[in-house]
Amino acid sequence: YAAEQDVPFKGQKPVSLFTAADRSPELKLFAAGEISRLCRFCTHYIVNPFRQWCAHHRRDVEATDSCDRFMARAPERKADAATAEQPPPAPRL
Repeated sequence: YAAEQDVPFKGQKPVSLFTAADRSPELKLFAAGEISRLCRFCTHYIVNPFRQWCAHHRRDVEATDSCDRFMARAPERKADAATAEQPPPAPRL
């Protein structure tokens, strides 16, 4: 089109083919509170590029595993930029 105002469909409301009745029902995979006891939220859970490890049981685990020895990890603190520790200066060569 030579100019933007020449576009015949610009500014038209898009066609809606589906309604809310067409959507699938929402699935609930976990009971209330069940997700909070997963290994990924445990203080013993250690992850690195090669494995996921439970430091308490000393074995490989998955993030979605759970056990009776769960200990909630302390919430991460977001450091303020003004109070964050500055890295040491690079050495001069």
